[in-house]
This record gives sequence, C-alpha cells and structure tokens, in this order.
Amino acid sequence: MTVQHPIAPAPFSEREREIHVISACGAMIKALACADNGFTRAGVTFERDGQLTKAKHSGHTVASFHGRFSMQTVIDCIRSNISDHAQGIAIMLQRALSHLVLPAGHTFRLDLSQNLSDILSRGSCRISAYACGRAEAGQALIFAEFQFALGECRAQVRLKAGDRFGAGDVLIGTEDGDLTAETYAELAALIITRVNSAIKAHLESA
Repeated sequence: MTVQHPIAPAPFSEREREIHVISACGAMIKALACADNGFTRAGVTFERDGQLTKAKHSGHTVASFHGRFSMQTVIDCIRSNISDHAQGIAIMLQRALSHLVLPAGHTFRLDLSQNLSDILSRGSCRISAYACGRAEAGQALIFAEFQFALGECRAQVRLKAGDRFGAGDVLIGTEDGDLTAETYAELAALIITRVNSAIKAHLESA
C-alpha cells in the first residue's frame, strides 16, 4: 500500500510576498473607514485566537489586541501597521530612485519621518516625495512631485520645467504620469524610465 503524503505549498517568492503585503495594506486602509462608518459598515470583523482578538478585513488581519479595546485603539493599531509597511516601501524607493538622472544641482527628497508622522497622526495613505533644487549656471531648473499610494501599487508623477510654483512647461502631466505596477520595485523602474526620458528630451530641446 502506497502512502501519499500531502505536498507542502511552495514558499512565497519575494515578488509574491510583496504583492500579498500590498493587498494586506489595502485592507488596512479600507478598515480605517470604521472611524466614520463604524466597524460593521466598514467591513471590519473580529475573531478570537486564544487571548488575542484579531480585527479582520477582506480576509486579512489588520490589527491584533490583548484584552479590552476601543475604536481609537483599533484605529491607532491599524495606522501603526500601515506605517510599518510604508517605512519599508519608502526605504526601497529612496534607494531605487537614486537612479533618476536629474539636472545638476537637483536632488530627490523623501522625508521619511514626515511621511510616517502623517500616517500615524492623521491616517495618511500615501508616501510623498519631490525632486527639486537650484539650477547651476547654464543648467535647466525642474520640479517633480511623486505621490505613492500604499493600498495599491500606484504612483502619480508630475514633472515641470521651472520651480514648484512658477511658470514652466509640463513635462509629465496627468495623462502620462499615473503609473501602476504589481510591485514597488517594478513601479520605481517605470518612474525612472519615464522621468529620465522626459528630462533628457527637455534638456535637449532647451
């Protein structure tokens, strides 16, 4: 008699793990609607796991607690979990987007502390970053703004000639600056290609 042993599921690849984490973060962001709509209308359910209570949304655990908890406890815990997710994404984006080819005197800026503070204090669901600087003699001045969604792998990129508030040609606008991918590494690669190409074309036409 042949005994058949169950086949263990294959471990997640790094890409599959990231896609799963993005989905879980999307569930956390949807669960934050409980602040205005209550738990039931926001789709948040609870289940016991020993002495632990788990808040669930869309099949994901969005928060866990020991003992009694309030609405604010749930909200603060979800925001903390989103902040943890955002920190890893922000660090990766800082490293990946160092490959942007910016005009002399320009830098890419992502204020990690401010982004995490916005998530924890007011429930922000995005990471913001900029590329700006001072043009050196004979060099062009540009300003770029990047908004990265946390509940889905999506970015809004805006790039213009000149400084942030002054007049200047739009180099990347709403039509070609809304980018999506399955992972943030793939999204960063799309952004690098799009922004570097737009800056190169602008410099060559100046």
